Amino acid sequence: MKKLLILAMSCNQDFFYKQEENIKQLYAKDIIDGKYPNIEFYTYTASYDSKYHINKQEHRLYVPADDSLEGTFEKTLKSFKLSKHLEFDYDYILKTNCSTYINIKLINRFINEYDLNEKNIYTGSIILSEDGTGPYNWCFYGVGNALILSKFWINNIIKAPDIKSIKNYVVSKNEPYYKIDDNALGLIINNYAYENNIDMYDIWKTIKFPVINHIPKIPYEYLIIPFRVYNKENNRDKEIYISKLLHYQILNEQNKIDSIELNSLINNNIINICIFARGMRTIVDREFAEKFLDIMSLPRYLTKLENIQ
Repeated sequence: MKKLLILAMSCNQDFFYKQEENIKQLYAKDIIDGKYPNIEFYTYTASYDSKYHINKQEHRLYVPADDSLEGTFEKTLKSFKLSKHLEFDYDYILKTNCSTYINIKLINRFINEYDLNEKNIYTGSIILSEDGTGPYNWCFYGVGNALILSKFWINNIIKAPDIKSIKNYVVSKNEPYYKIDDNALGLIINNYAYENNIDMYDIWKTIKFPVINHIPKIPYEYLIIPFRVYNKENNRDKEIYISKLLHYQILNEQNKIDSIELNSLINNNIINICIFARGMRTIVDREFAEKFLDIMSLPRYLTKLENIQ
């Protein structure tokens, strides 16, 4: 049976402590109670003393990192390194956060029964961005609330070159993008793929994923459901209520999860095209995105990276 390590990013603020405790009483409870011996669950956050720590009782990792939004890549990278140092036994890591619900029974089926390719990255949403990742303009990357990464990718992320040396050919020199984990992980993964003759577009695969701010009518059919609330007031108080509603709806449909056709969980038709500097975003199908690449960026993404050691 394949083994999965779930790493949920958190933060040392009261709101995120509440979210941590909430998911530990919802989808993570059966994992913590040992009902899924092939799955481990840990949250990770910044340490207070610039050292690495593990609290096995609370299922929390602490790493020496910036605890702000712009420190998320450092925090995620160091949690991967700590997981390797602690010799966690896994075939895949699911990198997520504390405002995302994981359908444990279904994802256990997916990991073990679906014909996964270790060179692929499975994500809830693919972004095609001119200025959000690299190593060139107009590259794919996966949104960080749902990234299923094989040990192959984790090992190569851990030993990747310094970010600054990789992004020499990125059109945008906006430093904050490369301090945010999903942007930086996309940069590292795409660069490795290019340098090793792997198609850096084909490796990104999307799983069935609900629309932002939308609770699906049949939640048990989804592997991963973000319950983050986005509004002008940034009022996120409803998130815990929403997560509990999702949890009990899925619990009531446990007997139906075994009959779900796993091929239906892969959906590669939706790509989000974004130009962050201009505040532009549109949703297209993958065929359109590939034609767009041919027209807009083919000469650019074939430029050789000369400064990578």
